[in-house]
Amino acid sequence: DKPKIARTELMNIDLSDMPGKIAHMYTLELAPGLMTPRHSHPGHYLVYVLEGTGIVEQDDRPTVHLSPGVSYYIHSPSVTPDSWHSVWNTSKTQPLKTLVVLINDKGQPGTVFDK
Repeated sequence: DKPKIARTELMNIDLSDMPGKIAHMYTLELAPGLMTPRHSHPGHYLVYVLEGTGIVEQDDRPTVHLSPGVSYYIHSPSVTPDSWHSVWNTSKTQPLKTLVVLINDKGQPGTVFDK
């Protein structure tokens, strides 16, 4: 049985010219029909859609419609994440697969879930 969300780490690297910062690169695959819980990513979160369709619903921002080739960026201050959002794979049959680059402070979590 495949996981509902599959994350494949591609790279984690200390950014030598940005002391205290780390970059993470990974693919993220959401199962058909899945909507993520409301969450945030402390730092700079850059996403490129590889496969599938979906939407990103973000507080106080327009909905982002996802399809192959679409990219989007979310910034949330590292200390207090405030760019809360959910991602919904709108397909009932195909996964939504993205390439993600996250730049944040060392020791900070990559994802924080809303309580």
